[in-house]
Amino acid sequence: MQSSSKPQHLDRQFYATLEKKTWLESELVRSWLVNDPTLYADVLKSPEMSLPGLGPVIDHLEARTGRPLKHLRRATKITPVMFDGADHAPLRRALAVYFSHKAVLAEQMLPKALNEFLAPLQKPGLVDVYHHIVKGLVAEFMALLAGKSLPHEILELRLDRIIISNLSPSEVLDLDRRFGIAFGFFEEDCADEMEMACRVGCITFGSETLVMMLVENILSAISASSPSHPAVLPSFPAETGVPLTWRRASQDVVIGGCPVKSGDYVKMRLQAAAYSETPAIRNVIFGAGLHSCIGKQISLVLWEQITLAFNALKIRGRLGTYDAIVEPYMRRYNKAEVEIL
Repeated sequence: MQSSSKPQHLDRQFYATLEKKTWLESELVRSWLVNDPTLYADVLKSPEMSLPGLGPVIDHLEARTGRPLKHLRRATKITPVMFDGADHAPLRRALAVYFSHKAVLAEQMLPKALNEFLAPLQKPGLVDVYHHIVKGLVAEFMALLAGKSLPHEILELRLDRIIISNLSPSEVLDLDRRFGIAFGFFEEDCADEMEMACRVGCITFGSETLVMMLVENILSAISASSPSHPAVLPSFPAETGVPLTWRRASQDVVIGGCPVKSGDYVKMRLQAAAYSETPAIRNVIFGAGLHSCIGKQISLVLWEQITLAFNALKIRGRLGTYDAIVEPYMRRYNKAEVEIL
C-alpha cells in the first residue's frame, strides 16, 4: 500500500507512452505484469489461465491450526468468482435474475437519490467528492441491492480481499471473522443459501468498486472542465473500479511474446483498457470470460443515471486536495476535493 496525491486518470499518459507493455515483475514468486489492453480479453478467456483461489490456503491453515475457517469456506462456495465447478453456472444465473430485479428498482430510486447527493456540486466552493457525494450515494444504492439498510461497520468489512490469493495467515483468519459478521447480519433475511449468495455478493464486490469508479470519473470530468466547457461524464466509464486483476497459468504459454511458465501469476492492469479508443477493448474493464463481472448491468444502470444527472448540472471546477491509499487492486479515500467555480 502507498499514499497517492494524484487521481487515477493522471496515469493515462503513462500507459500511452509505455514501450514495453509486458514484463516479468518478480522472480521470487514468478509474476508477470501486462499493460497491453489488446491482450486482456484473450488472457481472461484462455483455458490455460485460472483464477487463484483461497481453497488451498484454507485447507493448509485448518490443518496447521486445527481451527475451522467455516465462514471463509462458506464464502468461497457461494462466490462465483472463486470457483469453476458445476455450481458456478447456476449461481451466476441466480445472481443475474437477482440483479435484473434490482435494476428495475434502481431506476425508480436513483433520480431522487442523485438529486440529493449531487446537490453539493451546485454551488461554488470546496466539495469532497468521496465524503460529500459518492459515499452516501453508494451506501443507499448498496442498501437497495442488499435488501436492507447497511450500517457503516458492514460497508467497511472489505470483503473484496477474498480475491487475493497471497494473504498472510493472520489476514485469512481475520477475513474469516469478517465474513462471519456479514453472514450473521443477513442470516434472518435469507430463505436459502442462494439468496445469501446474492446479498453477500453485493457487499463483497459492490461497494468499494462503485466508489472508486464514481470518484475517479467525477474527478477526471471536472479536471477537464473549463469556463467554456462544463464537466462531462462519458457514456461509458473512462476510469475503472477494478484497476487490476490476475490469473495463474495452468501450463506454459506465451503472452505478448513473453514465456509464461505453468504456475506463474499474470497481473493485468485493466485501467489501460479504459483508455482504449476501441469500444470492445474498453468493455474489458468489466472482465471477460468465465469470471466476467456479473454486476456489470446493474453498475451501468447507476452509471447511466448519474451521467444524465451530473451532465445536466453543467459543472465547472478544478481539482483540490487528493489523498488516497492505493492498493494494487483498489483505492481507499481519505480526501478527494474539487473546487466548484
